[in-house]
Amino acid sequence: RLATLTRLILQAGDAFGDVRTIDQAWPLAQALADLMDDAEWAECDLAERLPLAAEGDFAEHWHLTLRFLSIVTGVWPAWLAEQGVMNPAARQVALLHAQAARWRDTPLPAGERLWAVGFTAATPSVLAVLQSVLAMDMGLGETGRLVLPWVDLSLDEADWNALPDGHPQSGMARLLAGLGVARADLAIWADPPAAAQSATGAATG
Repeated sequence: RLATLTRLILQAGDAFGDVRTIDQAWPLAQALADLMDDAEWAECDLAERLPLAAEGDFAEHWHLTLRFLSIVTGVWPAWLAEQGVMNPAARQVALLHAQAARWRDTPLPAGERLWAVGFTAATPSVLAVLQSVLAMDMGLGETGRLVLPWVDLSLDEADWNALPDGHPQSGMARLLAGLGVARADLAIWADPPAAAQSATGAATG
């Protein structure tokens, strides 16, 4: 993928500035690949959203930036379609949604259990999978379970709801919010050492 993106950048002329060599184009290819992966995990349509990302005084400068990004919004999708392939992140997202749909539509065989363990990401596809786990009817009033790593139960609710993005628990806060699960709904899996300030939680549907 990076080799092809590098070739496309070199073929794009001055849209990428004074880029003439592979060693100049390769880091740009990596940046474009990272952008596509982030957007696909977030299920954000770059072709639709990028033109709206700046207005007013920034619009003219942003128009120049869009020339740089035209590979990911136009050229690269066309190349993928021609080759009959997908970006890696897009494929993983599609597989996660397919698995979520399967678990929503297909009961587990009798006697089997469904647990999801160790998830921390709050992307739409991951949330879809975890929601299908929590909704799984395993009989006798039991549903699927989600085992979470080290949810901090010591923070008060106001601080928990205002965690900045860089906080170690911010991802967990987004995950629980996306699932509609409050920390008060968690059951303790096992008591941590007395000195620990957090706990491992198990959520049930």
